[in-house]
Amino acid sequence: MAPETTGTINVEALKNIGLEPGPKYQEVKSHDTFEHNGQVYQSKDFRGESKQGPIVAIFGDTKPCSNERVISRDADVMVHEATYIDGEKHLANNYHHSHIEDVFALIKEANVKRTLITHLSNRYNTEDINEIYQTLIQNEDTPNFNFVKDFDSFKV
Repeated sequence: MAPETTGTINVEALKNIGLEPGPKYQEVKSHDTFEHNGQVYQSKDFRGESKQGPIVAIFGDTKPCSNERVISRDADVMVHEATYIDGEKHLANNYHHSHIEDVFALIKEANVKRTLITHLSNRYNTEDINEIYQTLIQNEDTPNFNFVKDFDSFKV
């Protein structure tokens, strides 16, 4: 689970109790309580809602396993290898890799929002990969995914 980001400080509310901007604001942001003019206040009363960070699951060179579902449950982004992206599913399992069908099943079971598929076999050239991608996205049951390569970047 991704860490929460503390909500923003309500500057107006702090000014209303006579607390002007300064080092004390860090205490309000990072502690449960703070003291001002001899009175103890609850910091949460002076902060906005905390925000949950994104859930990112990353799997390297692996064949399917039960812990993948636990780790990737409700992930915003999952990075997963799929050495085999067409046919030859038995080879993927024999050599401890994932097949794209394995990754798609995981995406659906774990409710993953977006998947970046990496570590494609070098048996596929760029044209093959583009052709397979176009074929896959024609199917309405295909989950949200992209094939990625080294140094690609994506906003989470």
